[in-house]
Amino acid sequence: MKLNTSPYPVQLEVVFDWDTFTKKYRKAKGFEPEEQSKGVTTLLPDGSVLIYIQDNDPITLVHELNHFCIYTFGFIGLPINDDNSEAYCYYMDSLLKQVLKHEC
Repeated sequence: MKLNTSPYPVQLEVVFDWDTFTKKYRKAKGFEPEEQSKGVTTLLPDGSVLIYIQDNDPITLVHELNHFCIYTFGFIGLPINDDNSEAYCYYMDSLLKQVLKHEC
């Protein structure tokens, strides 16, 4: 599932099936991902991000979305600190709501 990541320019797709993740990863990177784990966040050569979540685990989902948010804020040059924590939290909320709405 591709998420709406606005207002930031980094594209994100979340998948819940290892075979689907492997195919997308291989197509983008030209080689197989390392062995399966509960969750994976990977930057693709085109600058987009692909996330794999095993068994729709909400804890793993939050963990991997945090990796994405940290990467995105670094990409746009916005440090994560007390001054920007509200922007970070609203962004995380937006991404999490999209996935939960689709998967629940």
